[in-house]
Amino acid sequence: MMMIKTLVATVAVAATLSAQAKKAPAQHAHSHGEAKINIGIEGNGGTVEIEAAADPIIGFEHKPKNAAEQKKVDAALANLKARVAQAVVIPASYGCAFTPKEVHFEVEGSHAEVHAEFAIKCAKPLKGATITFGLSKLYPEIESVKVQAVSDAGQTGATIKKDAGSVKIS
Repeated sequence: MMMIKTLVATVAVAATLSAQAKKAPAQHAHSHGEAKINIGIEGNGGTVEIEAAADPIIGFEHKPKNAAEQKKVDAALANLKARVAQAVVIPASYGCAFTPKEVHFEVEGSHAEVHAEFAIKCAKPLKGATITFGLSKLYPEIESVKVQAVSDAGQTGATIKKDAGSVKIS
């Protein structure tokens, strides 16, 4: 439980820094073609967070201008919820299920992002699991994913290019 709390605290600090960066447009880092995945694991459960520019997931980066665009946003978010296990791939032998906690589209000035948080519950502890990624297969415009993973035994990270690479949970 302590590692999850540490991850939550780290994410909270990152969110605060991100909010501060958004207040200073010259320092705002919004990279198309990149996404972030944060994974917090404790025992046989945890949390996965995905952040990406909205364009590769939604198809645009502005507030929906009409009902058709709102339907596009709703469909894209529903697709991410339904296919998260294809974006963050945990071996089937762990018997994991993802439950959406929060998935939303956020517009800030001339940029928009998708933020998603999922709970993970597995049949057995994830220690030693090798997690692979399929975000670029789902959203081909996403070429690079920065992954950070924290468990009760340690932390790791990697930059995954076009879904090539993995992280091993310690």
